[in-house]
Amino acid sequence: MKRIVFCFFLVLSCNKNDSVDSNDSTNSDKPPLLIEYSIAPISLTTAQTKFAKNISYGDYDHNKFDVFVPESVLKTPLVIYIHGGGFTSGSKEHAYDGGLDDTINGMLENSIAFISLDYRLASNDTTMLDSIYDSKYALQFIKYHSSSFNIDKDKIILMGSSAGAGVSLYLGLSDDLRNLLSTDLIEHETTDIVGVVASNTQGTYNFKKWEDDIFNVYNFSLSSIESKINLLFGINNLAELESVENKKLLT
Repeated sequence: MKRIVFCFFLVLSCNKNDSVDSNDSTNSDKPPLLIEYSIAPISLTTAQTKFAKNISYGDYDHNKFDVFVPESVLKTPLVIYIHGGGFTSGSKEHAYDGGLDDTINGMLENSIAFISLDYRLASNDTTMLDSIYDSKYALQFIKYHSSSFNIDKDKIILMGSSAGAGVSLYLGLSDDLRNLLSTDLIEHETTDIVGVVASNTQGTYNFKKWEDDIFNVYNFSLSSIESKINLLFGINNLAELESVENKKLLT
């Protein structure tokens, strides 16, 4: 745990270019979020830490996150945890029952804030694209309201396991996903981050590469997981993976 927190500290302590982007929505005035702090779900080793639960960042039930805010005069770096579960299960509470207590406390002791994030899960009405969009929008929402949490939005790391790791890598390695044409100023925020911590992750969401390159020595066939892929992408058959929308992930 100490090694992990030390790595967080080194990355997040690096100075970045402090130039101001004229398109940055944080230059405009906005009211602070109304945050109700409560008792943390884990035992904290730093007495001055504040915790808030179920802060809403969107219109859906799963659009919520929990935040641990360390006491600090300066704006603090942030680690955002995205849970796993194959895009069909899991919740932000996994951060509290998955052995991360020491890691969270280590970050707080080094004045690094921590957020655990929920997102929509794939079902009959939603797909993994919705899961990824929610995570992207949550990142932008947190940046837009960074002052409310005393967070330095230029020093954010994404951290996840399994599906959450895949989402973290997707966001971290993609070109900036902000949309300056949107009427929603939150979407004007950059999705740039300074690092990703990924465990038990998928090498790619191009499932054809699973068959051709990754698991070919095991005689793996996409047909063996076709029902799962259909659910994740909201399609009826594997041929529909070639759609323009799905090709956004098949890179």
